[in-house]
Amino acid sequence: MKVIEMVLVVIVLAIFDIIFTLWHISNGAVELNPFMEFCLAQGEIFFVGFKVIFTLGLCGFLMLCCTNDTRFRMVKTGLSIVILTYVTLCLYHLYLFLYPTLEIVRGNGLWCFVEWVKISMDIMMILRNSQFHLV
Repeated sequence: MKVIEMVLVVIVLAIFDIIFTLWHISNGAVELNPFMEFCLAQGEIFFVGFKVIFTLGLCGFLMLCCTNDTRFRMVKTGLSIVILTYVTLCLYHLYLFLYPTLEIVRGNGLWCFVEWVKISMDIMMILRNSQFHLV
């Protein structure tokens, strides 16, 4: 996968994350990331603006780092980690859509974190045992 394609995937996944987060928040969930909770407290426009600017800034910075072969490999590895993180997060959002009556939507932070770690580990095991490679 080319770097520009990876950046586009990150941007699309970030947009899904924003939409899903706002939907879950409007239905009673709480933001687990304390910094993003602060951003949400400033208003939805601030939250969306910050996430968009941060994501675009990070992607732009990573694209600027692609000046030599060593950095290019590091950038692809970094983008692969970001993509895997966003895919895991989007799957977590999907999990919340499928099981909306669980305590996870009620905002039990520790339980949410433990479930998120379990889901992440399951996804990593699936990817590890498959022929799918991001890099």
